[in-house]
Amino acid sequence: ASDGEMDPYNQYYFALFAMTCMFGATFGLINTAHSQADQTAVGTRRAASPTKKMAMVISEYFAGVTITETLFIVLLAYLTLILKVNLSNSYGLILLASVMASFMGVSLGYFFGVVLKGKQGFKDGVMMAVILFLNFLAGLMMGNMKYIIEKNCPIVNRINPAAIISDCFYSICVFDNMEMYVRCIISMGIWTVIFAVCSIIVLRREKYANL
Repeated sequence: ASDGEMDPYNQYYFALFAMTCMFGATFGLINTAHSQADQTAVGTRRAASPTKKMAMVISEYFAGVTITETLFIVLLAYLTLILKVNLSNSYGLILLASVMASFMGVSLGYFFGVVLKGKQGFKDGVMMAVILFLNFLAGLMMGNMKYIIEKNCPIVNRINPAAIISDCFYSICVFDNMEMYVRCIISMGIWTVIFAVCSIIVLRREKYANL
């Protein structure tokens, strides 16, 4: 259990965890392009394929989550084993949080892929800008930013996916606060469902006159 004290730099590590998981959106965005005939050659072939689109989307979704989670584990191992950063011994809770965050991150990429219209480069640029802004609000570039927001407009931290992820790891590594941890896990689950359902609805409705 933690005594509630931590190295002030740990906040940056929590924000870095959040950025790593949210960058799983990159895989979601790429996978979406592979499912859209007007975006890539792969999408065109798949649109003409007898294989069900949703089956391919789901398999690639889980592949994206797996890759994102693997990258998170590599980062966690580097911080704890190489840099000797003292985070927490609750690795089970940390990994559960990271898995939920990875699901949310990849789902976010699918959401951007279907909601934004235009070329892939445009979608990628907008998505990266949004993710970096959300991580800025979560304290990645300015450690006390999240606390400034908490003091002046706390609702932003409750709905900002990056801040939710950061708070989840904070609750484990600093206070062992299960109430805060569960709240963050539920919030990530809600965002994941919202992003995923919206993406599926749009993808299922897409029709192409010519391939």
